Amino acid sequence: MENLIFNSEKKINTTNFVRIGDLSYFEGPLLSLFQESKSGHFYIFDWVDRDNKFNRWIIYRIKPEYISKYLSGKLSHLDLYKNRQDKVYFTDIDSHHKSYYHYDAYQVKKLPKSYIPNSNNFFELLDSNAFEKIKSVIEDSFSRQKLENEYSKMFKVNILKPEEIKSNYYNKIPSVLRNIQFIYKHNKIFYPESENLFISNEFNCEKFMSYSFLEKSELIKRNEYANQYN
Repeated sequence: MENLIFNSEKKINTTNFVRIGDLSYFEGPLLSLFQESKSGHFYIFDWVDRDNKFNRWIIYRIKPEYISKYLSGKLSHLDLYKNRQDKVYFTDIDSHHKSYYHYDAYQVKKLPKSYIPNSNNFFELLDSNAFEKIKSVIEDSFSRQKLENEYSKMFKVNILKPEEIKSNYYNKIPSVLRNIQFIYKHNKIFYPESENLFISNEFNCEKFMSYSFLEKSELIKRNEYANQYN
């Protein structure tokens, strides 16, 4: 087998990996799909080499949309590899079929050219022994992503930092006034920066001199509220 340059301190934990099925199989698995049970992320186990004792696999994370495109023939094996999300790892698994999670998988610093997938290799339905299962898992992943996106839109909350609260409080009314396109009439307007207010539209322009402010007690309360974050 090829001598690999790898980082022994950077490993990927495969303990929670669940084997979905083989994308390619010929006298044994060649390209297998796994899913990390906690995160739901998908990983490819790509067979690249062997000797008398071990089979060598490279491992990389892949988005479900690229797996779907690979299954539909829109991406080659090489495209699948190029669209990986993370670094490439490798593991040497005993040929006597000891479980994959018993072995460490290390980050590869440089992958040999002989391990790079072929651009002429595309998905072949007859070579996959778990097509329906893989397809179903990918479709479930898309549905879950869509649901999560909808929830994130529904419950999106804009949280202000403490230092932003005073700024947002004092700037809210001036900001609104600058954008109003009609005459704004109100008995009490709080505008600390100036006593001269100009509010206009296409047809009218009205000037308010020394316009009545908020009650003094209320103004004090608001100042105290804003200043508590100073």
